[in-house]
Amino acid sequence: MSTHENGSERGRVEGGTDGIADEIAKLESRVAELEAATEALRGYAGSVRSVDREVERRADLALATAERLQRRLDEE
Repeated sequence: MSTHENGSERGRVEGGTDGIADEIAKLESRVAELEAATEALRGYAGSVRSVDREVERRADLALATAERLQRRLDEE
């Protein structure tokens, strides 16, 4: 292989390395975005669970109140 061909080959390999580094940087950025989105979804799901518990608590109180009223009406 001539010196010129060898230099061209080296350029392709180095260019490929730069391409790989760019691809790794893009993938790292994408992973960071996905991690942020995952954390946001976890926060949202936690909020939904919190609201769900509050709604369930209120429903239980409403049911208990309705049952007490029904017992009073049945006693009359």
